[in-house]
Amino acid sequence: MRQTAQKIGRSLGPTSDEKDVFGTIRGEYDFNDNITAYGAYGIRRGDEDNSLSDLTVTNNDGSSTTSRFDNIREDKVQSAELGLRGKWQTGKIGHDWVLAADIYDQEEKGAYAFDSARPTNLYSPTKYRDNTWSNKAGFGGNLDDPKLTNEKQLQSFALADTISLFDDKLKTTLGVRHQNLKTTSYDANTQAETAHYDKSEWTPSIGIVYQPNMDWSIYGNYIESLAPGKRAPLTNDNDAVTNGGQNLDPYVSEQTELGVKYDNGMIGSSLAVFRTDEPRAYINNSNTFTAAGENRHQGVELTVFGSPSENMRLNAGVSYLSAKQKDTGDSALDGNRVIGVPTLQSNVNIEYDLAAVEGLTLTGDIIHTGSRYSDNANTLKVDGYTTLDLGARYRTMLAGQDVTLKGVVTNVTGEDYWQSVGGYADSGYLNAGEPTALKVSATFNF
Repeated sequence: MRQTAQKIGRSLGPTSDEKDVFGTIRGEYDFNDNITAYGAYGIRRGDEDNSLSDLTVTNNDGSSTTSRFDNIREDKVQSAELGLRGKWQTGKIGHDWVLAADIYDQEEKGAYAFDSARPTNLYSPTKYRDNTWSNKAGFGGNLDDPKLTNEKQLQSFALADTISLFDDKLKTTLGVRHQNLKTTSYDANTQAETAHYDKSEWTPSIGIVYQPNMDWSIYGNYIESLAPGKRAPLTNDNDAVTNGGQNLDPYVSEQTELGVKYDNGMIGSSLAVFRTDEPRAYINNSNTFTAAGENRHQGVELTVFGSPSENMRLNAGVSYLSAKQKDTGDSALDGNRVIGVPTLQSNVNIEYDLAAVEGLTLTGDIIHTGSRYSDNANTLKVDGYTTLDLGARYRTMLAGQDVTLKGVVTNVTGEDYWQSVGGYADSGYLNAGEPTALKVSATFNF
């Protein structure tokens, strides 16, 4: 559907305006030493108003095209949780159990518009002062009055029991959860229902932890969960996706993990091997967002943590991840890496309490992300990057209240990098990384 007179003077350049207001309340009640009831309720209201332009590079000399994309989004979210947890002893067997119910409800209103591409160059951009929509512009809904586009309701009921044996050296968790997930999509112009999914599943969870002594733990777990399908993007290569904004069918995700952990109270480390499977979503030749095959993520993660000295804390990790496309229906794609997922990631976080100034802590973060592919065929590769953040926080008292003042300089070395890499088809997208910046904040505890 095309319209010709909406938000004509919205912007002279790319802008993004987002606002979120949220609140939560949580409470507990102890019936006795063994049984506790708990509950929580939260709401969130979010607004987003963007007028953006993207850049598609078509030649090594920087020749490109740029197109305009505007969108309006309004979110209303409510969530609630009720539960009981407790413990009891049957002979030498201990039980820690939980009974919980959760409700999540989300309504989303939205509208969007996109315009045809204009020529420019990555290294010598062309400035366009005329920001009116052309007669080739496409609209989804009314930017001045966005209508309902998506609804999502999730209800779950769970029961779990952790059984302790052999003086708590062996703990086994057995759980089951019933989930019901409803998603409905609406046409942004007519409000007609375009897709509706209503699926329920019983999903198990199993976990085992064995502690031969106080310092060592060996563990494993298997978890299933009902998850909403991915949402179709609105546009692809400046063309409207046929089912843009709609959710794919819900699916059952599976996760398996095995690991070993050492912690002597001062220093610790863990090594874990894991695997997750999820449906592979992509845009087909008909410009329709669909699912075919799966993305299989399997890898190993090593972490080190603790306090090498009384005034120093360390948290570091490195992970190797094999993320492959499986059963795609295209032999040229089977076995290729998943878009945007690096093989290697690592991070180091250090905190140091300065003895000369009570309450002052110096912080440092080093983050490395390896190279990633931005297309399913794995022909477009994005280099990895490493960033350094340095900061400090100061705990003090102001007017009788605990206050934490914090400041951090991000990307101290001025690294130029692509922070995120994504996409659903042969062409992906890149988002530029954060430049060197100073961020300050204050936290008050009442």
